[in-house]
Amino acid sequence: MPERMELVELCGATVPVTNLAGQVRVAETPEAMQIVEYSASVSYEGQIRIVYVYTKGAEAVSRAAAIFDSLECQ
Repeated sequence: MPERMELVELCGATVPVTNLAGQVRVAETPEAMQIVEYSASVSYEGQIRIVYVYTKGAEAVSRAAAIFDSLECQ
């Protein structure tokens, strides 16, 4: 899967986010399925926070971005 890295804001810090996107084929289905993974880590209030977002299906790219953008540290 192609890997892309971008800098985004998470918990008040700019951090690198790894974005993997590709397709998989499940044995029971004839068509390939879009999959996306976002991963990042950030130090927040003295703790390391690790984030993984996995999505699949026709809207995988937009859903992964929307979920990641909605994250808030508490």
